[in-house]
Amino acid sequence: MPSTVRPIWAFDSGEVIKRAVAAGLGVSFMSRLLVDEAIQRGEVVRFRISGVERMLRPIDAFQPNLAEPTPHAAGLMTLLVDAYRAGTPVAGAVSTPA
Repeated sequence: MPSTVRPIWAFDSGEVIKRAVAAGLGVSFMSRLLVDEAIQRGEVVRFRISGVERMLRPIDAFQPNLAEPTPHAAGLMTLLVDAYRAGTPVAGAVSTPA
């Protein structure tokens, strides 16, 4: 087995990537949020690579360039911080201590 991976195609659409994988054109690493429904429908399957730790990907929150967060953004940040501190998982969120 080769020790490096050479991408053959690059797509900028998660939907196109899912369709290509479902059609048997290759494999991909994508957010679970993007592929859960396709997995549930049986179009693709999740797999683990032995000897490799689970990959965690940071997710950033962003908003328009304003001096203060909007009320909705402030509420979301409060919800996420409170859930993280309480050790409560938030649907689709993976928290990793800095």
